[in-house]
Amino acid sequence: MKYFFLMALFINCNLQPQKKSWSNQPIIKFDNNKNLIYKDPNSNKQKTIFPIMLYSFNNWNETKSEDFWNQIEEWGANIVYSWDIKNENKFIQLSNKHNVLALINGKEGNNKSTFISLPDEPIGGGTADVKSLRGMRGSLKSHAISYLNHDVAPYFYRKRHDPKNNPFDSKLNCKWCKQGRGTNLSYTEANQFADILAFDFYPYNNNGIISRNVNNFGNTSVGEFTKLLKERYPSKPIWPVIQTLWFSPFNEPYKGKIINHQIIRNLTFDAIINGADGVSFFGHGQTKEYENKGEYKFLKGHDNNIWYSTLCQVYELKVLQENYDKILLEDNMYSYSFQNLGYSYSIKKVNGANKYYFFVVNHKSQLNRIIIESPVSLNVQNLQKIGKYNLPKLTNISNAKELNMLSHYKINKIEQQKISIELQPYSVAIFSL
Repeated sequence: MKYFFLMALFINCNLQPQKKSWSNQPIIKFDNNKNLIYKDPNSNKQKTIFPIMLYSFNNWNETKSEDFWNQIEEWGANIVYSWDIKNENKFIQLSNKHNVLALINGKEGNNKSTFISLPDEPIGGGTADVKSLRGMRGSLKSHAISYLNHDVAPYFYRKRHDPKNNPFDSKLNCKWCKQGRGTNLSYTEANQFADILAFDFYPYNNNGIISRNVNNFGNTSVGEFTKLLKERYPSKPIWPVIQTLWFSPFNEPYKGKIINHQIIRNLTFDAIINGADGVSFFGHGQTKEYENKGEYKFLKGHDNNIWYSTLCQVYELKVLQENYDKILLEDNMYSYSFQNLGYSYSIKKVNGANKYYFFVVNHKSQLNRIIIESPVSLNVQNLQKIGKYNLPKLTNISNAKELNMLSHYKINKIEQQKISIELQPYSVAIFSL
């Protein structure tokens, strides 16, 4: 039997120097790992970030709130997008004040934001969206990076009904998508207009049942579709949208609060294990935006728990790209998925060092005993379990001072190039060797 020393690092990132407002949104480029790089408009120093975006998490009333901006800045979101912007100049001004990158809906002549969003889910959105998409990219006279979010339903519809063609290239009209407003636009044609590709799939229904309406992947759909896009469009950064709300069916009140931090964390790292170059979080945790819309009655009022859960996940990603060898900025060295066994994992190597980080996701709703086979020799003496963090304050929402996920898994044995661990339901293990 081999013995090893176990260290659990406790990271405190609360003490930050006060930032100065940006004069303008920075010009963005991509590094070889598809991280975002830019020169800070104040210091003129280059900064590299893993994209962490709040995707329309806020309505305009929240966007105007200083509390909203202070929270996301301190907890680590580095991009904000809202389609409910009443004053784009004010939105950009607030983004600059808090050193956050801004994404706004695209239109000709806008040159103030870092990112421009092309029409959302255009394949199922109708002819107007397709016409807008085809005409927009050539008319954007700015430095902005174009962002395109897709629905996954047309892919699986075309895979079933047009088997002779690759679903990404198929032009079969997805008539049932978006209440019959489908189009013959292919993913490949749409993607030529975009610098960044995104998609949204929300596998959890309100009653906690995993949806299988559009495919057979269930709760591994986010990771699986990330992998499909990475393989088909390897030059494009892929930013999956993570479910942070109870979404379906719309006309029923939620019966069980299945979406919590553990589920959000599980979906997030499933995406990262499968090669996500950034992530965004879609939800309505702090907004009353939909309270007057009949299909959204179950979301009436504020849900502070889901806002807090999302911020916890945002903060962990912030820590993993600023500490722990900035490991989140590294590509996966190896990635493995075992759907029949209910788990996936990836290995990232520290740049310039013989050190490796392991990310493991349990897709099961029960304890999972997992054997990880490492392609590299392991230095058992340097084992570090990761998942305990000091948290910033969150006024009127949570008094929690730390986030501790270390109890969610147990490392039983490390022998040669195999690691035996036990992982709690829907849990994630992160450790380095």
